[in-house]
Amino acid sequence: MDYRIATENIVLHVKYEHKEAKQVILIKGKKVTMSQLELMSVSQINKYTEQKMDSKMDLSFLSDEDRVFYNKNKNNPDMQWALDIMKG
Repeated sequence: MDYRIATENIVLHVKYEHKEAKQVILIKGKKVTMSQLELMSVSQINKYTEQKMDSKMDLSFLSDEDRVFYNKNKNNPDMQWALDIMKG
């Protein structure tokens, strides 16, 4: 399942149903909720968020200690390379 994360810290004031303004608070690196996305325009979504893929990897070959290390470092660009080597 794909989702979007914020690319910067920003507070958006969005006019909602032509009468009231809603506030959308985006925090860099955090997942953007569906209700926040519904309030934002397409240009705001493209400017302030990026799409990520929720890949459910099979990590059954990792020990408990390796899984803890993976969870702490999963955003490291070299992590996929390391997993490929360990998987053999």
